[in-house]
Amino acid sequence: MPTFQHHFPLLLLEARPDLLCELLALAGVPVPAHTRQREASPDFTIVFSKSGPTTSEKLSLLERRADGHVLLIDGDRAVMSAVVEVQRTDDAGKPGAIPVYLTVARERHHCPTLVLVICLDRAAARRLKEPIPVGPFNSVQAIVLGPDELDLPQYPYHRASPERVLLAVACSPDRIHQPEVRETVHKALEPLDTQRIRLYTDWLAALAFEVGGHPLEEIMGQEAQECYSSYFRRIYGQYEDKGHKAGHAEGRTEGVAVGLAEAVLQILHHRDLAVTNADRVRILDSDDQQELKTWLDRALTVEQVEDLFA
Repeated sequence: MPTFQHHFPLLLLEARPDLLCELLALAGVPVPAHTRQREASPDFTIVFSKSGPTTSEKLSLLERRADGHVLLIDGDRAVMSAVVEVQRTDDAGKPGAIPVYLTVARERHHCPTLVLVICLDRAAARRLKEPIPVGPFNSVQAIVLGPDELDLPQYPYHRASPERVLLAVACSPDRIHQPEVRETVHKALEPLDTQRIRLYTDWLAALAFEVGGHPLEEIMGQEAQECYSSYFRRIYGQYEDKGHKAGHAEGRTEGVAVGLAEAVLQILHHRDLAVTNADRVRILDSDDQQELKTWLDRALTVEQVEDLFA
């Protein structure tokens, strides 16, 4: 199951959609004029047929699913298709998916297409920056932003881009212990409204716990949020459980909730319904078994994910 560190950049992109254009500009990609952004399906599975010795035709699937897919729209037409991937570790098989994403997205939306890979690992970034041969005279290449490109922006630039600061922390979450990093995070969050500060602090807390098991108050001081979400408490509980006996009643209840949430997401995935990162976190965040059972029933029939929560 993907980690919170994996989801973190996707949540930031969803919380502030124009962060995508900022990251493309950082990578030197010209961003076309557009009036809005729209999420598109990140499922690039290909169904194809092949003949065999015992049957005239067989259907096969090439399953490919990206982490995100955004269209830049001008008027009523797409002017750019941006497929987004987050890579935490070096994966030799990952480059093989990139030509599929580019080809299928280009065919679907008939506009310039790119794959933006946010790499939280330097080795992964180095591999994915290499051109990918697709023929004797052709190659394709992803737009890759790794820890070097996503390093902490210098003050005062981060005042306009707190999400860039948080992305840098996601690349090296252990650095949040460093005084200069703490100071940069404080200054970056300062201009935001209270609700956004609490949201981002909550995500930082979940990240800090997942990676090192450290309370955010120990890192950022008592101004860190005290009432975290159920998602954060679940990650916190994973560390607490190491010192408790398996089978504790509370742990069993938590386990049932997690299992129900994962079942809901699995059904939505198999029905090819587009699940946003906010939807995914909301489902994982719930510890109400009755609510999750209701969502599980609805997941079998809803036409769109929003109807799950109606």
